[in-house]
This record gives sequence, C-alpha cells and structure tokens, in this order.
Amino acid sequence: MYSDITNGGKTAKALHLKTYQAPVWTVGYVTLKEGADSQSWMESMSGAGIPVTSIRDYVRQTYAQTLHQLDLASQLAAFTGLFILCVVMFLAIRLSIQQNRPTLSLKKALGFTTGQLKREWFLRQIPWCLSGAAAGLLLALGPGKWLCCLVLEQLGATGFGFDIPCPATLAVLVLICAAALATTWCSLSAIRSVTPCECLKGKEIS
Repeated sequence: MYSDITNGGKTAKALHLKTYQAPVWTVGYVTLKEGADSQSWMESMSGAGIPVTSIRDYVRQTYAQTLHQLDLASQLAAFTGLFILCVVMFLAIRLSIQQNRPTLSLKKALGFTTGQLKREWFLRQIPWCLSGAAAGLLLALGPGKWLCCLVLEQLGATGFGFDIPCPATLAVLVLICAAALATTWCSLSAIRSVTPCECLKGKEIS
C-alpha cells in the first residue's frame, strides 16, 4: 500500500504474483541523456508501435483541472489575506489616531500642519510594516509549509513538498508591504478631522 492523491488516498500494488496470464499492459519510464532530442526519440518509438507520452503532457492532461483549481484557490487566498491585512491595519491606525487626538490637536495648535503630521505618522509605521511582513513571510515559509505538508499527508500525499522560487517570495513581500503602506497612508486621512481647539476641551483657563 502506498499513498496516491490521484486515487482517493491509497493505492496498492502486488509483486511476485504467481499467475500465468499475460499482463494487460506494462509501463516503462525512460530518462534521456542531457542534450538528446526527445521529440525524435518519441517519434521513433511511436513508429515502432510503442505508445509514448511526454511526462509534461501527462502531467498537463492528468492534473490540468486540479492545477487550475489550486491556482484559483491560491489567488483567492492571496486576495483574502490582503483584504484582511488592509482592514486590520486601517482599524488599528484609526483607533490609534483616536487615542492620540489630544496630542495631535496640541501639535496642530502649535503650528504643525496636517501634511506634516501625516508624514510623521507614516514614517513611524514603516518599520512596523516591513518587520511584520518579513516575520509573516518567514513563518509561512517555515512552520506554514510544515503544517500544509502535514495536512496533505493526511489526505494521502505523503512526501509532498513546496518548491517556492525566490522571485515569487520577493513579489509577495513587495505586495504585502505595498498594501500595508498604502492602507496606512489612506487611514491617516483621519488626522485632518482633528482640530487645534480639541486640546483645550475640559481645561480651565485662569
């Protein structure tokens, strides 16, 4: 018995069976030398009556629909993650602005403009955005990959591994940082509603 994700989880093969019947078919796997013309070799085998299928064509024909569904699922997960990221950051920064309204109001009363305050807060958030994106990416590439492999192993895909190219990793990091910084800048528009006189509310002037 061995795991096979294409057959509902498990598949069985038997060796050294005592049977006198001819096999229905036999499958042979061939690896050509580097630089060999695979197309010419396949045509020569087909001319000899041996059906030959390229492994790339086999994977495309067998897993095309599955790969398409996985691609859609990955895109949906990416957009959902970015949406959640933007919503959480938007609410967190708006809450922080509400908590610091007296300080912001005092700075406006001292002559600071809304643009200056927005730039100050934006520059203050950049290290947090970059460090958070890097930490999340490292967790995804480390424990995240291990957890995904563990789940797939329960479904019958033993020995499954992820091959994540470096350009894709950098693209994800840039996308996360860009979304976080754009959300930060948009959420800082709430500073415009802070007025200079708010810092005097509840104060008694003698």
